[in-house]
Amino acid sequence: MVKTSETIKNLKDKVNWRFGIPENLQLLFFNGDILRNGQRLVDYGIHKDSNVLNLVINNFVGIKISIKLPWNPVTMVVEAKAEETVRHIKSIIKNKEGIKLEQFTLVYEGKLLEDDSRTLESLNIESEATFHVVLNPKDKLSIRIKMMPTKEIIKIQAKALFTVSDVKSVVWSIVGVSESDQNLIHDGKILEDDKTLAFYEIEDESVLVMF
Repeated sequence: MVKTSETIKNLKDKVNWRFGIPENLQLLFFNGDILRNGQRLVDYGIHKDSNVLNLVINNFVGIKISIKLPWNPVTMVVEAKAEETVRHIKSIIKNKEGIKLEQFTLVYEGKLLEDDSRTLESLNIESEATFHVVLNPKDKLSIRIKMMPTKEIIKIQAKALFTVSDVKSVVWSIVGVSESDQNLIHDGKILEDDKTLAFYEIEDESVLVMF
């Protein structure tokens, strides 16, 4: 039995008790209007002779994701559906932070989420997950190679994800010095062949010393 003086929340509690439907999944409508928890039945003109209320079960269960941004100490929190994609999450970040989609990548549990078409469900991402935003390095870099002892400088084009060995190959193609005869130094450090320019934080217009 329901009294017209009861609140919508009380009615939802009774539905939960009778049918086992949690309150947060219930949406009640009367004459096309959604009924708010704090209001009473009588507030909507509902009386004992009123027609049946419509109950809609809201089966949306949001996945809450924390976003760590390298330029902002405040963690961004977004909520999405399991069937939504990585691109959707990136679009939310783009709209809030004004950064282009191609300028950053999301990292989850140490893995790059490079396939923007993957859904959260397919990646086994659950609520309370944390994504980290990493900025994509500039694709093309202009690097200066200072050759010792002549101090002659040559310019090469490289990419941030080139290895040091890749750079040596480019130098070889220009000046004819084999990779095994090259040693490259940046900021006083000898660069290892299998490391990338990004690893050494080598940026556009950097100077590498070759001896």
